[in-house]
Amino acid sequence: MLAFILLALHRLKILIINDVVPNSDLILCQSIVRRFLASRGVARFQNRVAAATLIQATYRKWEATQDFLYTISCIIIVQSIARTHLACRQFNQLKAAADKKVTEEYLVSVAAAIKIATCWRRFHCQNKYRSDVKGEFYVWLLLTD
Repeated sequence: MLAFILLALHRLKILIINDVVPNSDLILCQSIVRRFLASRGVARFQNRVAAATLIQATYRKWEATQDFLYTISCIIIVQSIARTHLACRQFNQLKAAADKKVTEEYLVSVAAAIKIATCWRRFHCQNKYRSDVKGEFYVWLLLTD
């Protein structure tokens, strides 16, 4: 459309130079061209407004997406820290329970070892005493006879 108008203006310019077109027709042609250019300028302005609106909407969308991603990453970090803390606490509780169980088992095994050692010492001492007493008794019998 613009090429058609430019071609028409070029022809009009040639006609004006040759004094073929009267002034009233020239004024009418100028008003038509000015009205077209004005409407085209409004359309350009409307296109610029639409483009600016589109750019602003795109930027706002990008900014909202970045805010959302930042918020999500912060939430993930906080959850990770909380889960780590809970896992460490649970591990320490399990470790304490295992240590307590090991300690109890150790104490039971120590008590059993002490009991065995006590029984062995008693048995050994009794046998030694008996052998000593019998030996002394035999010695006494030998001496008295």
